[in-house]
This record gives sequence, C-alpha cells and structure tokens, in this order.
Amino acid sequence: MKYMKQLSIALTVYLIVFVLDFIRTLFTIQHSGVVYTMLGMRITTKMTAHSLENVFLLTYKSALTLIVFVAVWMGVYFLINRKHA
Repeated sequence: MKYMKQLSIALTVYLIVFVLDFIRTLFTIQHSGVVYTMLGMRITTKMTAHSLENVFLLTYKSALTLIVFVAVWMGVYFLINRKHA
C-alpha cells in the first residue's frame, strides 16, 4: 500500500510539472511553427490574421520522461525506506 501511495504522489508531481511546462511553452509561442516542450509535448501552431490553431501531441519523449521520473522517484523512496527499516 505504501508503494501505491508513492506511485500516485510521483504521478501527481509529474503531471503538475508537465502542465506548468506546457503553460510556459504555450505562452512563449510568437509565430506559426512546431515547438516541443521540455517534457516532450509537441505543439503545432498555425496563426493567420483571423484565427489561431494549436495542435497538441504527446511524443515518445513524454512517455520516456514519465517512466524515468517515476522509476527514479520509486528508487529513491525504496532506498530511503530500506535505510530506515
């Protein structure tokens, strides 16, 4: 049960960082084109005089960063928990 709680905390922290990275990147877009966030989301922007169109896609880098983040979080938790046991 302890590990499930840590897994949910790790996923929550990752999602908060992912959303903050997304928002930061979204507000820095100045022109049409393709932009990648630090955590791997692809944002394709098409600007015209009358409209603004954004397409959001998750890439393999997004999945990889999630897996690595959760693995490191759980590894550190396991090591800390093992030392105190």
